[in-house]
Amino acid sequence: MLPPKVHPRHGRYFYVHKNKWHPLTRIDEGATALYTALQEWTSDRPATYGQLMTLYIAKAIPELRPATRPEYVRIINSRLQHHFGHLILNTLESMHVAQYLEMRKVEGAAVGGNRERAVLGSVISWGMRFGWCSGNPCHGVRRNRETPSKRYVTDPELSEVLNRAPAPLADLLAVAYLTGLRQGDLRIMTKEAITATGIRLRQSKDGKLREVTWSPPLKYFVERALARSETDFVFVGEKGRPYTMDGLQSALKRLDAGFRFRELRPKAASDAEHNVLGHDAQMLTRYVRHQRLKPVR
Repeated sequence: MLPPKVHPRHGRYFYVHKNKWHPLTRIDEGATALYTALQEWTSDRPATYGQLMTLYIAKAIPELRPATRPEYVRIINSRLQHHFGHLILNTLESMHVAQYLEMRKVEGAAVGGNRERAVLGSVISWGMRFGWCSGNPCHGVRRNRETPSKRYVTDPELSEVLNRAPAPLADLLAVAYLTGLRQGDLRIMTKEAITATGIRLRQSKDGKLREVTWSPPLKYFVERALARSETDFVFVGEKGRPYTMDGLQSALKRLDAGFRFRELRPKAASDAEHNVLGHDAQMLTRYVRHQRLKPVR
């Protein structure tokens, strides 16, 4: 979804104000360029939460980790702008945030409501730095209760999907399972990450360096992907371009996989005989969902 009063036309975004179409940026320049141009048509001092969100995307989003930015923009445009954007700054109260969380729980999106509350809180905290917001009504509001998923992808499930999947998608799914790497890191992984001993990359979420040594299956799937790619990226789709988040989700939906991509990390953590994710013991327990027990003797 686009911000209010922004419309695409002939490959360009326009800001429509008082029935006049003001050109902003080309569509292919991306979201950051759009919001940077859009802020010129809004007040330097935002009057509404919607204007604050526009400034936040233009100025604060680029400071976030690359893997986080698209989700923040999506939540702001698809949910927060619609629900809170029209409100005058400093009129939002904790009661309103709590009511929003309850509404999302009734809609069956309790977890989504928690994520949206977190993004709204980040936007308002950013506004407090400049004296635009006098307090953060998200603080102190109890989140919806979350029940951790216990979904475990079985070996037959994964094997059946890998056998049906197109080769490019099968390679990506197999490497995700064999390494426990996140979707975002795999999608943007370049050939520079491939070494003689395995895969070496810096994770986008926490900046930690991860090294995964070769196993025969891992080397097979990575080499097959490399032979196909004519770009700097290791994994490309059937059209030869790197996967996008939406594109990958659509591919899994068409495949009717029966599981989500992110459920391969818990499977990897559960099946590995070592700490394949590199987490501490407490965090690792959130991922391990299936234990293979050996007899005492």
